Amino acid sequence: MAIGAPTSMVESPFKKYDLLNDMKQTFSLSASLGSQTNAAKTDYLNAISTLERLNEYR
Repeated sequence: MAIGAPTSMVESPFKKYDLLNDMKQTFSLSASLGSQTNAAKTDYLNAISTLERLNEYR
């Protein structure tokens, strides 16, 4: 699964992050710029789908 790096290298292990929303925003931005290959788009959409399924079971 392709997931981006944390927003900083001093992330708190106790702080909650909305990775699903971050992934959706990043995908939307990069797709609008046309900077992704078809393979990269597929990987990103698969990662988003996986996070959405995990979110259903919270």
